[in-house]
Amino acid sequence: MASEIIAVAGGSGKLGRAIVDQLNAHGGYKVFILGREANTSKSKEIGAQILAVDYSNPDALVATLETNSIDTVISTLGSTFGIDPELALIAAADKSKVTRRYIPSLWGIRYTPEVSALLPIGQLKRSILDTLAASGLEYTSVINGLFMDYYGLPHVRSYLHPFPLAIDVASNTAGIPGSGDVPVTFTYTFDIGRFAALLLQKPQWERESVTVGDKLTWNEFLAVAEEVKGVKFDVTYDKLETLKQGKVTELPGHVVLYPFFPKEALQGLAAVFGLLMEEGHFDLGGEVGGGEFETKKVRELVTEAWSGKA
Repeated sequence: MASEIIAVAGGSGKLGRAIVDQLNAHGGYKVFILGREANTSKSKEIGAQILAVDYSNPDALVATLETNSIDTVISTLGSTFGIDPELALIAAADKSKVTRRYIPSLWGIRYTPEVSALLPIGQLKRSILDTLAASGLEYTSVINGLFMDYYGLPHVRSYLHPFPLAIDVASNTAGIPGSGDVPVTFTYTFDIGRFAALLLQKPQWERESVTVGDKLTWNEFLAVAEEVKGVKFDVTYDKLETLKQGKVTELPGHVVLYPFFPKEALQGLAAVFGLLMEEGHFDLGGEVGGGEFETKKVRELVTEAWSGKA
């Protein structure tokens, strides 16, 4: 049975906001946002009512889902400070008499044991999946690779904040992990939103739903960026030994993030991502575009953002 009344947890910003936009654009859905506090003006701006929820109050969470007849929850909650809110939301959805379906906040790659051994947050994501598997909810994980938006900011429509990995297009600089010859999947957040809108129409879900906006190696991506901007980038290749030490080439776009994302932590995360990319974990299976709609490609996004900007 398809979904009709949707709640997007964390839908007032970042990926969640892009998903809400695309659900509204698709039509046919009544969309709510689950947020920490209600905001009438923000609700009007987004086009979806923000319902204030307290993730530490399970009975109130269940009541919110039931009172608003929410049949499907899409979570875009962050995991930086743990997954207790997500686990509470899953429990409430499972207990709710009207909620049937759930999309957890994974939005990236498959969190296999191998990935989780390198990426601590992977263990948390696996806990989310284990909790869903033990519930009575129908669920699917959306696997989309790396957010393409990062390579067009601030010149493309996006609700994400900058976070350059491997290539800093704005600064004509690259620190490419490993050989740069392993394919990486990139998907634009608004295409993820379109994919979610179509996914909600399906009467049944697989446990995993893959969407591939575009797929190319870092060396191919670099060639596109240099061609579009008409300049040669300052390029460094980070050896696997360097990545295993938790270090990467510092890009100019990293430095501005240090007040919010300390250098050691950022370097460590970027290094793990580099290892995962070189090991092929971002080379997702599935047809580019998924065959259901035309996705934005890397060349299109880079051209839109950077053509004429050296």
